[in-house]
Amino acid sequence: PIGMNMEPDGRFPAHHPDPSKRENLAPLVERVRQEKADVGFAYDGDADRVVVVLPEGRIVDGSDMTACIAHRLLQADPACRFGVGQTISRRVLDYFRSQGVEPEMVPVGHAKIKRVLRADPALMFAGEDAGHYYYRDFFCCDSALLTTLHVLHLAASGEVRRLLSRFPEWHRPGQSTAVAFDDQDDALATCRRVALRALDEYDGVLEITCERGGRLLRRCGRDDIHRAVGVRADWEDWWFCVRPSGTEPIARLALESRSADEAQSRKQRLLEFFDELRRS
Repeated sequence: PIGMNMEPDGRFPAHHPDPSKRENLAPLVERVRQEKADVGFAYDGDADRVVVVLPEGRIVDGSDMTACIAHRLLQADPACRFGVGQTISRRVLDYFRSQGVEPEMVPVGHAKIKRVLRADPALMFAGEDAGHYYYRDFFCCDSALLTTLHVLHLAASGEVRRLLSRFPEWHRPGQSTAVAFDDQDDALATCRRVALRALDEYDGVLEITCERGGRLLRRCGRDDIHRAVGVRADWEDWWFCVRPSGTEPIARLALESRSADEAQSRKQRLLEFFDELRRS
């Protein structure tokens, strides 16, 4: 193994320790390519999150890693149940549904996911976009170490690449977007109004998913949005999720489309909703 930035330094002189931001992974991507390494791992400041880089420099995001680990667990136990965060890619949902598997959708946030796993003994694993992966066999907590061991096994057999090649193509317009507010209540109220506005503008929604009471409710109606913390709406060819941060006065927008151009235009339109409704 080849180490980078192995000396602890709370000032983080190399780069910010958030591996979910791609600019922080640039040195690792370059080093993996230079060394022709089989796989690279980037951990956050307290090493509870991990992001994987493949030999060609491809960054495996949280959705794809969740799918890879769940796939390995299903190989060991085809009846295994697992959870996916509310902002999980449709690549993952569509792939597992094509295999006759319906993942359990869970709220975003490590405290919420741990509570869901502890309340449901049948859930063996859960993952989310941020790079947290939770295991029942590890007290329902997230573990970058267990995730690293799973990835090493998958990478050694070439299974990561094979799985990624099977996932349908979906596009996100860059990283998720944060919209600032004066307080958290305003962020929550505007998220709900943006969701309702989008449903007014775009017909044919397939499913609305709402977070309420620390759980995810599927097949919701418009009335459920008024009591929801986070809202996801899926159409045949795109989806979005709006939710307030649990720690600061911001709203987060995530979305995805089968078309890269459409993903960008949908994002711009939803940001216009935020701008209009925040002022009203």
